[in-house]
Amino acid sequence: MRIVSRTIVTALFMMSLSGIASAQGEALPTSKSNAFNFNPLGLVLGALAGNYEHLFGNRHGVMVKGAYLFGNASGFSVGAHYRHHYHVQQNHAGLNSPFWGPFITYEKSSSTVTDPNRNSYSVDIEFLKAGANWGRRWIFGNTFNLALRIGYGFPFIADFTWDNEPENARTVESITNVFGGIDGEISIGFAF
Repeated sequence: MRIVSRTIVTALFMMSLSGIASAQGEALPTSKSNAFNFNPLGLVLGALAGNYEHLFGNRHGVMVKGAYLFGNASGFSVGAHYRHHYHVQQNHAGLNSPFWGPFITYEKSSSTVTDPNRNSYSVDIEFLKAGANWGRRWIFGNTFNLALRIGYGFPFIADFTWDNEPENARTVESITNVFGGIDGEISIGFAF
């Protein structure tokens, strides 16, 4: 519980720094302030994933996301992001702009791992990560949008429960901790 408290405090601190660092300047044209997106690449990777973002004051976005995992792993993932939208060109306004910010994601899943001798082992994973990311959303026409995002989060909780622990369990856990921190998005959707 102490780790979760520290994670929340760290995320709130990062969000407050972003608000302080926002540029004071001329008013920008208004744009769409809501977007709902779906990740079609997730279907190929075994996840039905979507997110919703609401923009406050033309610069500050709050995004919530969720995913249902199927295929090699079953389970779910939920998360929240703060997005500071910055406008480097005149056509950047509101959601139609680059962004950066902190995030936190929780995932609970079950998977099967096969070792080099073709022995299978079941594992339940509980994962909480927090980090930062950068991305860009483009709005085409009146509502269609494309969002790209990449970032990395450090695991604050990474619990592995094996049904019958393999010899290489620590290696699998280490690899999962390193690559599980990658956070990304290639999504399409509607802005309104």
